[in-house]
Amino acid sequence: MRELHPNGTEPLLPRSKGIILEPSATLGVTRFVRHGTASMKNSTLTAAFVLSLLASGAALAQPGDPKVAMFAQDASLSNQFEMEEAKIILQDSRNPRTRAFARQMIHDHGMAQQMLDRAAGPSGSATRIVLDKGQQKLIDALGLMDSPKLDETYVADQQESHARATASVGDFAANGSDPSLRAWARATLPTIVRHQRELVNITASEPEFDAAAQTEQ
Repeated sequence: MRELHPNGTEPLLPRSKGIILEPSATLGVTRFVRHGTASMKNSTLTAAFVLSLLASGAALAQPGDPKVAMFAQDASLSNQFEMEEAKIILQDSRNPRTRAFARQMIHDHGMAQQMLDRAAGPSGSATRIVLDKGQQKLIDALGLMDSPKLDETYVADQQESHARATASVGDFAANGSDPSLRAWARATLPTIVRHQRELVNITASEPEFDAAAQTEQ
């Protein structure tokens, strides 16, 4: 029997080469920390996020706000897409840099999804969404490839996905009407920006990845 969250909801589960947009200092965000004392840092991050939700006064956006529901859905789809492609890389890639990045995607987006599930609760927005046909097509295609084409395509997919996520999450962090999801966006944005920087570093060290990404545009 699964253990429920104290509030009775389902249990939380771990789970274009874009311009890098720096998060505004006015957002009050704190960068996700990584590696080293991971357990302590992850706990501190989660606690800070929960406190930010409480500080919002649990105020709600207007019930049924379609923009809030759409943002929660898009953010969940983005997290799922990043993790599903990463699983393929860990299974089939022989490139150590893309494998390391994929491991990070599973960790970071798994944590982001946990916090998104919690943040979406007050508005009743759905966050357990089936991948759309376009995303599933990209994942299926990636699963049929071998290195180095596999790695080149993965990096191009991730550049495109993270560029969209930066724009969407950054906009909601500044302008979103739901306090809980806005707090999530502010906490998550620095991690997405960091991922973009790491993708730039990968393409700089692997010139063929950069060429592949430009070919897709």
